Amino acid sequence: MPIRRCPLPGGRVAFISNRDGLKAPRGAQSALQLFVMDDDGANVEKIGHINIGSALHPVALQDGRIIFSTLESQGVHGSIAWGIWSMHPDGTNWNPVVSALYGSGGADDGFHFQTQLSDGSIVVELYYNQNTQGFGTYFKMPPAPPPGTPA
Repeated sequence: MPIRRCPLPGGRVAFISNRDGLKAPRGAQSALQLFVMDDDGANVEKIGHINIGSALHPVALQDGRIIFSTLESQGVHGSIAWGIWSMHPDGTNWNPVVSALYGSGGADDGFHFQTQLSDGSIVVELYYNQNTQGFGTYFKMPPAPPPGTPA
């Protein structure tokens, strides 16, 4: 599996990995987790302790936080509910940016492939084709709210 890496301020790198061997819910192959390390590969630390389903596509924000896709399908939810969350690179201050469970017509959604534009706004892709919403619908939002602020 290719490693997805995201350079962070201060010479660190965020990445996803299944190195801890967690089993994903609902029979998925693996539960990819968020980690950070020094850019030379030293001091690896798991920071994604809450996203037991899986995490993908870490992106560094201008303010130093990381946004990433996380599987919100634990419990009774559908199997393809991917939302976008933010957190600090030390694993603190989790905050939703956009939830896959926001209710776009009855089906869970899958948000992926997020980025931040130079004006600070966030762009995310509604990736899955559900309820005739199309494939690859992009949403532009204000900057991710700071921790402790409702999304």
